[in-house]
Amino acid sequence: MRLLVLFLLNWLKRPFIAPFWSLHMRLSFVTAAAVAAVSFAGPALAGSHEEVVHPAYNEIIREPAVIGTRVQRIETSPGYWTATQHPAQIGYYSKSVVVRPAAVSYSVLPAQYRAVHETVVVRPAAMRWELKRDAHGRMIRCAVHVPAEHRTVTRQVMISPAHTV
Repeated sequence: MRLLVLFLLNWLKRPFIAPFWSLHMRLSFVTAAAVAAVSFAGPALAGSHEEVVHPAYNEIIREPAVIGTRVQRIETSPGYWTATQHPAQIGYYSKSVVVRPAAVSYSVLPAQYRAVHETVVVRPAAMRWELKRDAHGRMIRCAVHVPAEHRTVTRQVMISPAHTV
């Protein structure tokens, strides 16, 4: 990262690389490159990660153009003076104009999830041997049945993926 910034600063000082670029254009380029380098390498260099809590989404809104009628005053013949005054004659006409242009916007709808509860086997059923005394006091081995152990697990299942509308 430091090497990239040093390289860009040295490049800024060399007029023969882009002699037609003004100092302002070179500074803008170096600033943009440094910001891009920091934004791409920043989390990786810091050893951290970003977590999206709510994903961003866009929304499509389709709006047709609104056509309205406006009345405009126009002069159909100019006024003039003679022995008597004749005022200008005024008429009206209607024309269609675009009040608001048509617009289309897009929306990305996030994925929808549902919680699913499942019963899973934690430990299967088994047999084990235990030592017990019989009726005569002797130690004998007996098979004992151990029931299976189950647990209910909840997991998120995607109902519909994210899509653009």
